[in-house]
Amino acid sequence: MSDEVPLRLRTEETRAKTIASYGGLLIPVAILVATQMFNDNRLAAEGQRRASEQLLQNSQRCVSDSMTYLDKAFDESSTSETLKEERRQRIATLGGLLVQVCSDGGLKLPPTLVAQLQEAKTQSTDPATRDAATQALKASQAPTAPPAADLLRVYFHISREDQRPAARKLELWLEQQTPQKRVLVVPGIELVPGNKSPDVRCPLPSDCPVAGEVAKLLNSQLTSPLLPAKANDMGGAYAASPTIRPGTIEVWFGAAEISVKP
Repeated sequence: MSDEVPLRLRTEETRAKTIASYGGLLIPVAILVATQMFNDNRLAAEGQRRASEQLLQNSQRCVSDSMTYLDKAFDESSTSETLKEERRQRIATLGGLLVQVCSDGGLKLPPTLVAQLQEAKTQSTDPATRDAATQALKASQAPTAPPAADLLRVYFHISREDQRPAARKLELWLEQQTPQKRVLVVPGIELVPGNKSPDVRCPLPSDCPVAGEVAKLLNSQLTSPLLPAKANDMGGAYAASPTIRPGTIEVWFGAAEISVKP
């Protein structure tokens, strides 16, 4: 009987063990993302900023911890070809797991890992390992998250909980738009009871022109309420605040029912 089947089984077993080992490192990141998604009504703008920063920190920690684990698990100076090949297999799998984490955190793969993926791609005797390393390297070359200055963050504010479904529909639509060719995200929908009038606010004067474009985009989807065509310039009152970043816009829907065009 050929040794190919046992080798393939060992390869798949190694890959499964690697995913089980490293997959757990992604749990803190997944928890943070889920928390942001489902608790948006409880997160104020400052809380959302901290959550985003925590996500980035966990991404960085994930990369660092994974590389440390790998270095401890395998001795690079080993002359055993079996150990070298197993290391290549784990490198290829680790690279695939970390590419998305790095991308979500706006990071690139560490140069050390890139070099090891290159080595796995060219020197592994296992076609599956070479392919996995190739795919990880290809994915790592894709653009990472846009620079903070190019990102638009549009915070939605509702005054009644029953406005949330319509606001959520607008959120999903708006995130597909690119005003001034900029990537746009809606970090959350915050419930602020008592606000009666629709408004679009720009905490920093430099963001008022694009805030007006956001208002125009939203009005194209609304039958009520209609947002002011001109953004409310907050007069630079937050210019010195470290918590307000360029590209921050607030949309307040007021107390009226939010009606979205079919």
